[in-house]
This record gives sequence, C-alpha cells and structure tokens, in this order.
Amino acid sequence: MTTELGTFSVNIEDRTVEGILLPFGETSRLSMSKTEPIYFSADAVSLPADASVVTLNREHDQFSPVGRAIVLEKRDEGVYAKFAIARTPEGDEFLTKEYPAGRFKKLSAEILGIVRDTADKARAVAGKITGAALTTEGAFESAALFSADDRGRQSAPTSRNRLTRMAPSTRTRPRRPRKRKTWGMGTSASPARP
Repeated sequence: MTTELGTFSVNIEDRTVEGILLPFGETSRLSMSKTEPIYFSADAVSLPADASVVTLNREHDQFSPVGRAIVLEKRDEGVYAKFAIARTPEGDEFLTKEYPAGRFKKLSAEILGIVRDTADKARAVAGKITGAALTTEGAFESAALFSADDRGRQSAPTSRNRLTRMAPSTRTRPRRPRKRKTWGMGTSASPARP
C-alpha cells in the first residue's frame, strides 16, 4: 500500500520511500546558518559506489537513523534515491506515527567536500553525497519523496527557483553535547603519573 501526504509518500508494506534527493539546476534556499545558496549539475556531484553507506536520518541528526539507501542514481531531474526503512523501533515509529502525522515532507542531501565555481559562487563544481535526511523543509523546494505510482507525474525543475528563507528545524530532542578532546598527558590540576 502506498499512502501520500502532501509531497511525501511511503510504501508502508515494502517499508520504502523514494524521491529526488538532490535536484539538478535548482538553487537552494538561504539556510538558517546563512550558507549561501547553491545549485548542482549532474557532473558536479558524485555518488558512493555502494548506496547502502548512505544513512537516512531525521532532521540531519546522526543519532536518529531510520533507514539506508538501496538505490542512488542520477536522472535528468536530479539524484534519485530509494531508501529501505529499518526494522527497528525508530523505523516503526517513522512509519506508524511520524509519517501519518505529516511530520516530514522533504528529503535533504548531506554533501561532503562542496567546491564552488570561482566565477559563479552559486554553482557547485564538486561534492559527494554522504547521507540524507527526512526534513520538514529541505534546502531545495523540489527535493521531495514520492511513490512509484507518482514518478511519471513528477515535474523536474525547469529553472533556478526564487530564493526563500528556509524554515527553522523542528528537532524532537536536544543535541547531545560533544565530548571534549584532550591533548597531552595531563593538566596542572591533575597529578602526574608515576
């Protein structure tokens, strides 16, 4: 059974979601962190050789995974992704509570090593997809999930979209504090080792 809610759809029986993870030729929104808008072409983004290394999480929280990519491929409209939802309490919660409630509507790519064109700072010339997130508002307006039944009706972005400010993230729990790295053998407050 495939159910839909806005721009988001899920095949609950197969425990899969699919859609355009990174649209080509579409300018991102201005992020809350003031990251300058950017757009990608097919040549500018690389995909991992094994799609399963790409984890699907909630709102870019690495401590909240819900699935793994089973397909990543470049299509005319952008990077298409299909994810298997994990058979875990978190995956079950997504399928039975969060998705039906309409909590997530967009996909958002996690890209490492972005290099911008020196002449056109909005154009990416390199970057590698390393992860993905389910979000309430993605960086790209057309990066949304869709079911296999809807794939033929999806329209690819035809021009660079008007820039808009991205809505703030709605996190369900606070970030975990990072552990401090310490260097050296000790501090003046601690006794030296014998």
